[in-house]
Amino acid sequence: MPRMNDVTLLRAIREQPPTPVYLIYGSETYYSGVCLDRLLGKLVKKGTESFNLRRYDGETLDMTALRNECESLPLMADYKCVVVTDLNLASLSEPARRTLEGILDDPNPSTVLIFYMKAYEPQPKKSAKVKKLMEKIEKVGVVAEINPKTRGELSKILRQKFQKAGCEISPAFAGFMVDRCGSGMEMLLQEADKLIAYKRQGEITKADIELITHKTLESTVYDLTRALFGSRPETAFQILQDLFAEREEPMRILSVLSSSVLDLYRAKA
Repeated sequence: MPRMNDVTLLRAIREQPPTPVYLIYGSETYYSGVCLDRLLGKLVKKGTESFNLRRYDGETLDMTALRNECESLPLMADYKCVVVTDLNLASLSEPARRTLEGILDDPNPSTVLIFYMKAYEPQPKKSAKVKKLMEKIEKVGVVAEINPKTRGELSKILRQKFQKAGCEISPAFAGFMVDRCGSGMEMLLQEADKLIAYKRQGEITKADIELITHKTLESTVYDLTRALFGSRPETAFQILQDLFAEREEPMRILSVLSSSVLDLYRAKA
């Protein structure tokens, strides 16, 4: 089955029968969480969660216990769901890896095993073992990489959200809000909710966005970089003072600043 993103995975969950195994990962944790919730909502009947839904922490997972759980049958339902969160595929012991491969080679058709990666992201290009495991999952199930939306996609989502709430925002100001608040969907929606509560109805302006929303460190440091390269030391110093007043770690500021400078050099190259 081809690799999926959040759009194709949500469509598959809605329109197709489940597969025995899912691997859901990627840097956009909001939508990966949405995909997990939709999958569980479809497969686990209300009132049967205590015996048809099992959750395991990948850091403390006993692979033998996982195998036994996957081999057991659901009660009063077609499927049992087993969710493993943040299993580090690269650091599995040899016995654990072999046990996992056995589960994947002969999956129980009445069990849906879901590997949900929230804090850990598999790197198949850096590990042959990880690549092999992901290929086995893909052979019998679904591998879905959930990455951040583009600026245009996020702007469209914001405009639709504001419109449903009785507010309006121009494409330009929606894009400005994305630049200011970052591309993380969860944070962006939280900031949108704050604006809706403040404005209630009508046109959302740039001044509203600047007054109500929180500016990300990346966006602030980008302004700092532009001030430095634009020979505006007073502005740069004021931005630094504001960052220190917010108790941002100097090393974190330096790290983001280095990335921002590199981006500017690449743009000029």
